[in-house]
Amino acid sequence: MRPLALLAVWVALPVALAVRIHNALHYPPEWGFDAAFSWEYIEALRKVWHLPAPDAGWSTADPPLYYALAAALMRVANAPPLVPWLNLLLGLGIAALAARLVRQLAPSDAGRAWLAAGLVLYLPAHVHMSAMVNKEMLAAFMTSAAICLVADPARTREEARPALRRALAAGVAAGLALLTKLSGVLAAPACAAAYVLDARERIAMRSRALRSAASSPRSSAAGSSRAIASSTATSSRTRCRRTSSCSTCRPASARSRTTCASRSPPSRTRRC
Repeated sequence: MRPLALLAVWVALPVALAVRIHNALHYPPEWGFDAAFSWEYIEALRKVWHLPAPDAGWSTADPPLYYALAAALMRVANAPPLVPWLNLLLGLGIAALAARLVRQLAPSDAGRAWLAAGLVLYLPAHVHMSAMVNKEMLAAFMTSAAICLVADPARTREEARPALRRALAAGVAAGLALLTKLSGVLAAPACAAAYVLDARERIAMRSRALRSAASSPRSSAAGSSRAIASSTATSSRTRCRRTSSCSTCRPASARSRTTCASRSPPSRTRRC
């Protein structure tokens, strides 16, 4: 990386981290989008540890994964200010996944990976949601993990067993995204579409290989026939050059002179 870009990274990343830590320490946990309804859901799970009825509250119809994690954190340490720190860590994880994916796609350009992380960290909605008690950050993290696993260029070169483990991990991440938020259902079709496109590409490559293999015997046979004909003609010309009596390889004028000379009577020699 260039010195100026390196300096920007060393300045921008600590500032982004400092902003999130400040928000987690000073932003009231009961503030934010639907924060009051989220706390009702978390308290219901913390007390009885079973899912409430979907119509029991504003947020109880949502998937329960984030609220269950927050309730488990509240059972370990009954301190509501600790819950926003969960979103802070998830937000940093999303930025790390973005940098990792870009690094895999462009391994020779480290600055691009840092730029991707910076764009995520300084996204205004990302900064806001990192300080609030809501399910958005967990859903974004699980979706990002599924996409990062599927979009890795190394996936197409893996053996069967590592490829199966990667597919299972991507499926688990997509399923957890759905258990966090209903819009996380889009992660599974996105992962499936990547595998379908890869399968189509493999089928196309196999069909091209089969067509090439089918046409190669014909071309080799035609080439062999031409080579045989060429070698036969060359050998016949060589034999003709070695044979002085061959009338086929001689020019027409030479043949006519030879013929006339053979037909003309022998000249008489005068004696002195």
